[in-house]
Amino acid sequence: DGDSVSSYAIASIFSSLVVSVETLKKEAFAEKEISAEQYDELQNLGKTEEEKELAKKEQDNDPPEAVHNRIRKLASSNVPRAMVKLMEGASEHTQELLVVGMTRMAIEESVRGLMVQQGVLTACIKFENGDNPSETAKKTLR
Repeated sequence: DGDSVSSYAIASIFSSLVVSVETLKKEAFAEKEISAEQYDELQNLGKTEEEKELAKKEQDNDPPEAVHNRIRKLASSNVPRAMVKLMEGASEHTQELLVVGMTRMAIEESVRGLMVQQGVLTACIKFENGDNPSETAKKTLR
C-alpha cells in the first residue's frame, strides 16, 4: 500500500531529524556486550594513520544544541500534530517509529507543553493502551 510506505518514510524522516548520530550510535549499542567507544577503538586498531585522519575529518559533527534547535523549530511548525495524525490508521511499525520520534523530541524541555497541546501525550497513551502491544512497542515506551 502506497500510503503506508509514504507514512513510514515520513515517520522515519521526522524521527531522524530529532536525534544526533551520536545518540543513534549509543542506542544501537545499548544492549550489546560492547560499548560504542570500545567498538570505535577496535575499528581504529586496523587503520593506518592516514585512514584515522580521514575518518576524523568525515566524522559527523551534530552537537546537542543543533538537535535542540531542530526540535524547537519542528515543534513550532506543528510537526508533533502531524506525527499524531500519521499515527491514525498507520501500521504498527510506523506507529512505533512515530512514538520513538515523539520521545526523542521530548528531550527538549521547552517544547513539551507544545507537544501536549498538539496531542502527543494522548496519542502515546492510546498507543500504550492498544491491543496486544508488541515487545518493541513496550520497549519504545520505557
